[in-house]
Amino acid sequence: MVLIWRRECDNGSPIFNTQAWILDPVHPELLLRVNAPLLSSIFCASASWDSNGALVVAGGARTSGSPPGEPKETYRFLPGALGYPPTSFTAPGCPTYPLVPGTAWTYVDDTSIGRWYPSVITLMKGVIAQGTQFERPSSSTLLIGGSDCEASCLPGPTPPIEFWQTLPPRGYVPPGWSHTLYPDGGGSHTPPSSPTPEQYVRRAVAGQSLPNPRLDTYPRALQLSDMGPFLERKIRNVFVPGDTNTVYPDDHRKPEAGATWVMRLRYPGANLPAAELWRGPESTQGVARNRRHYGNAVLLHTLEANFPDSDGYNRVIALNGAHNTNLAVGPAFNWLITETVEEFDPNNNPAEAGAWVTKSVDLQTPRLYGNSVVLPTRDILVIGGAARINSALHAVTGPPGQPGEFEHRPELYSPGLAGASGGASSTMMERSPNAPGNIHPYSRLYHNVAVLLPDGRIVHIGGADEDDPGDYSFGGYTGEIFSPPYLGYGFRPTIADISATEIVFGASFDVFVQHTQTMDRFVLLRPAAVTHQVDADQRYIELVFQYIGVQEGVKQYRLSAPAEDLGPAGYYMLFAVERDAEPVPRRAPSVAQFILLK
Repeated sequence: MVLIWRRECDNGSPIFNTQAWILDPVHPELLLRVNAPLLSSIFCASASWDSNGALVVAGGARTSGSPPGEPKETYRFLPGALGYPPTSFTAPGCPTYPLVPGTAWTYVDDTSIGRWYPSVITLMKGVIAQGTQFERPSSSTLLIGGSDCEASCLPGPTPPIEFWQTLPPRGYVPPGWSHTLYPDGGGSHTPPSSPTPEQYVRRAVAGQSLPNPRLDTYPRALQLSDMGPFLERKIRNVFVPGDTNTVYPDDHRKPEAGATWVMRLRYPGANLPAAELWRGPESTQGVARNRRHYGNAVLLHTLEANFPDSDGYNRVIALNGAHNTNLAVGPAFNWLITETVEEFDPNNNPAEAGAWVTKSVDLQTPRLYGNSVVLPTRDILVIGGAARINSALHAVTGPPGQPGEFEHRPELYSPGLAGASGGASSTMMERSPNAPGNIHPYSRLYHNVAVLLPDGRIVHIGGADEDDPGDYSFGGYTGEIFSPPYLGYGFRPTIADISATEIVFGASFDVFVQHTQTMDRFVLLRPAAVTHQVDADQRYIELVFQYIGVQEGVKQYRLSAPAEDLGPAGYYMLFAVERDAEPVPRRAPSVAQFILLK
């Protein structure tokens, strides 16, 4: 099942509610309406699956029915509270849909300031600032970035919000956003005075100036297990690669544009007297410097080490996006979409600690507003977006023989060797044979999302060019399901049984698999929580396993659950992946089994 939402349909009332639906990939023609009696619009909000399997949703967009400023309300969506069977829903001016009963949406608390385009991530286990007045419980949720005013605000938008807030898991007292971290030296916003906020300190690696204490809109935040020799192996840092600003486009000319940020929280063993914000190393790509406006970043923990360059963990792959090549002050922008792919690996060779590596193989097509989805085979599916844009970041039609405005073809990218430039490859998918005219029927630009399904397919939804609704708006109301090549190989493993579905970090458990080819790997993937091409929940973890035996054609494997510093607690999809004996092995995944890591 896939949860999707948008602003309420226009029935002539100044409402600011939200339409929410459940999409069943088995019956994609039928959308199920979910009752969402929210107090604010969660359009342009951010979300993350918490350690108990609820979706935390914070922020949103101000609408005509809202009070001044952006929404402060925070909600949890509880899938287990959905009922059955569906009833019927209708409202004046709105389509009629089957309505799923139940009270799945619950209000949690207000943030101290409303946020538009923030990022929400569920943190790894570990009590933060233990033994101090700022102690926070394990598996809290972190809220960062965003602006408190949309670009239409007058006299102009305010700077992105520079303080961070944490929300404890369900059942903790006090239950709300009762902890705030603010920068030394102050900032553009005033943090709440009660409870007492915690100050974080700004730091910079050699050759960099102290960071401006603000994370921009929709920062691509990924929590790593450690930073290796780059930052003295400090643990469980929140890493933000190539942060760029959607509120102040002129910031793309500033030295801070495209910077790498590292947020260091006071986990046990981190030995930090205060939380820190570091400005880290930038890309070596000349003027681009990893300035990937509306690009993507994904996190891989792989077992294929590449010593001395990498141990295979904490691989951050950055791809897609645009940067402004005109650094002169003035109104003119010259946006260039990049096809380059970079990898940041903090565990690489100490002589190059924390360096960005540009992959030797680029994407075949540059994209803005594209999505990057990690598949169970470790390939990255790049889908949707535009290949050509103008100075206003709108898609444009290319000249004859040149790429057009939208990219309709998915691309499979293999990231290659860990911490190194080599080994990568790229394959452009053929246009869909099932779509009219032998192409994908709809263009998918801003607001399009792509989600990996448990059966290995990818659902691709929305993405109208809202700046040209006469031509492109219809695509925003549609979705497609993409089947990767591995579904056509003629072989596929089946997970027949599993010894436990609730598993403690680091524990062993058994998986029973039917397969005909060689077992290649077992993989955990976090369920998606994606918006605006940003998915901080996306995380790929390969598991250590050993063969135990076979009985009646079912093979038994013993798996080791990951350490608790490789991902947050919560639900994961477990895939078994087998490979054939072709000279270039083909890999096919099973249908996923959901497990709860705790």
